[in-house]
Amino acid sequence: MPSECSKSEQDMFEPSNDRIYNAVVTLCIVLVFVTTAILGHAIAAYFTATGSDKGLAEYGPQGDFFGGHFGPVFGSLTLIVVIYSGYVQQRQQNRFFLQQQKKAEEALFLPELHSRH
Repeated sequence: MPSECSKSEQDMFEPSNDRIYNAVVTLCIVLVFVTTAILGHAIAAYFTATGSDKGLAEYGPQGDFFGGHFGPVFGSLTLIVVIYSGYVQQRQQNRFFLQQQKKAEEALFLPELHSRH
């Protein structure tokens, strides 16, 4: 039975060969490292400037500050992942539809061709 997709079409749907997938993964890794570096630097600067002998009640505004700044960053990364997941799912659904359409055409037209010979 012939393959429904050519080798190049099959390779196109492999995540390891997808340039967009690789770019998104690289972007996420870079953003994690940059965010960690910024957070570490901000915490170190905060403790250096204010001293580390504060009580727990005084760390609340600091947590609000970091949560307010890094929450949207992680939310944006999550949105990017969700959008990309939808893109990949749509491509897979289109591929499946084309395969089913090709099978249906073969089922309709091949018996007719064989009966003529």
